[in-house]
Amino acid sequence: MGVADFGLVSQHYLTDYWPADLDCSGVVGLGDAGILAAHYGHDCSGARTLPVAQELLAQLVQKTRVQLDRESLSFRPNVPNPFRLSTEISYTVPLEGSEVRVRVFDSSGRLVRTLVRGWAEGGVHAIVWDGRSDDGLRVPSGTYFCRMEAGGFQSEQKLTLLK
Repeated sequence: MGVADFGLVSQHYLTDYWPADLDCSGVVGLGDAGILAAHYGHDCSGARTLPVAQELLAQLVQKTRVQLDRESLSFRPNVPNPFRLSTEISYTVPLEGSEVRVRVFDSSGRLVRTLVRGWAEGGVHAIVWDGRSDDGLRVPSGTYFCRMEAGGFQSEQKLTLLK
């Protein structure tokens, strides 16, 4: 839930829109919406989630679809990095989906492993690389490059494997 969602919740409860961090968490989120709803007569009973009216839920879902549809393909940094046993690599595909290829190369540019090759539905996806080659062999410590290609988009990031 982001600032725009907070605005929809505050509008639903007939308040002025303001992006306020009511629970002092450092971000505007569900906790803030719960505080706002409680202030305007909705009892959340201390829950971290907010029961949402159907019409408000429809607005939030539509906003999320439009936001995801507008989002270009993205490739997020792997976590953890550096890593010892495995690392998670995530990427976002727009709502209409796309052919995606995610591959790992060594510092010489040789293909080490193909992690993803095929059609991906719209949304956020994650794949784990276990530090092995396509042959199933553990690769040595070092710097590797992970490349994502999809729909004319190409991005690369460094992966550091430590043993």
